[in-house]
Amino acid sequence: MSAQHRCAFHTAAPAADICRRCGSFLCFECLQIDQARVLCAACVERVRHDVEVAGTEARKRVRTALAFAALGLLSPLGCIGAGMAARELLSVRKDSSWEAKRWSWLALGLGLGTTALWAVVGLVHLGFFD
Repeated sequence: MSAQHRCAFHTAAPAADICRRCGSFLCFECLQIDQARVLCAACVERVRHDVEVAGTEARKRVRTALAFAALGLLSPLGCIGAGMAARELLSVRKDSSWEAKRWSWLALGLGLGTTALWAVVGLVHLGFFD
């Protein structure tokens, strides 16, 4: 630092270094070392806030991923339900009325739909379609 540079916060004090984040000149009293970087007090607070925000966002994403994983456990139930519904449909005679088949078709549709829905939700959350 040259003798003409002065601290941004103490104008009478000569600058000892520069804040690596905002570029302010700092005297020995103002400079702070944070993770091997020279920073001013305001930038140290900003960095700590950014780390807290990033940690909060990461925790939200982990909770969301765990929720999808827990809901994904419903997918095997959907497969089982679809299989059972298909088996029931095969056992109903071809000459049976629609009334006899409708609940089996509904169960088959719900089972396959649930399985497909959670498969797509899982793929979207993993970024497969990005």
